[in-house]
Amino acid sequence: MTDYKQEARKFLKEFSPALENYNGSLTYMWQKAKEYNKGRTKINQIVCRNGATRIALIGKDFVVKMDYDADDDIKMFGGCGKEYALYRKCVRENSPYLHCLLEIAKIKVGNHFYYIMPKANYCGHTSFLNFNCEERNWLYSHVNDLHNGNIGKYNGKPVVIDYACQF
Repeated sequence: MTDYKQEARKFLKEFSPALENYNGSLTYMWQKAKEYNKGRTKINQIVCRNGATRIALIGKDFVVKMDYDADDDIKMFGGCGKEYALYRKCVRENSPYLHCLLEIAKIKVGNHFYYIMPKANYCGHTSFLNFNCEERNWLYSHVNDLHNGNIGKYNGKPVVIDYACQF
């Protein structure tokens, strides 16, 4: 198991009481993240972010994702399960475009599944144009919501960090 997976699992075990009572409210999750961060050094704190259908809890080396929106919106915009399915499909098929997607894993803590990724570096200089033409064409046909805010760098290479998808 890689370091980011170990760190994410450790975090989830500690944070699980808050997650057990999670009711889909963003306000609740933001508040619980704030409570978690009290007394922790900046580097050991988590950051809570959200998009159209998912919430991300971002740690030093990991990102934990979970769906929070209604099933209809998840069907329309894609959710964690579809993101994971696309990644697994690319692994199974040995896709030449797998390197364009940041690794995602599915883990179970308590009675719930969570989707975790290594934390990518995000800088304003990484953009969709960092991919070659073939990669961009593949991404356009497999990933929704492509914009520079969903692209980061991992190990010095551009990767899509949020690849909501419909397939």
